[in-house]
Amino acid sequence: MVKLYTYLTILFSHTAFGLLPEKVEVITLLYGHHFQYFPVENDVQLAQAYFNELKENIKKPQEYTHIVSTQNCSQCVYDAECSFKNDVKDETKEPGYLH
Repeated sequence: MVKLYTYLTILFSHTAFGLLPEKVEVITLLYGHHFQYFPVENDVQLAQAYFNELKENIKKPQEYTHIVSTQNCSQCVYDAECSFKNDVKDETKEPGYLH
């Protein structure tokens, strides 16, 4: 997330204002970790490549929505809308087994 924010800040600043920020600082709210980054001109191309790759990956949901087990379902942001979890709940259970 720090890399995403840093690249977003660099790209926005370059596109909107035509210049790079002197420094990008991130302080995480959960642990209070402090990150500082001093962008250089080459970072604009890296940020553009990062977001182009991110955009291309978002266009291919079949590559990131493949679910093998419900083990991590409780952490998923799509918990309420998930058809996979609901399909698993609808499976009939063998009598005599405790679940």
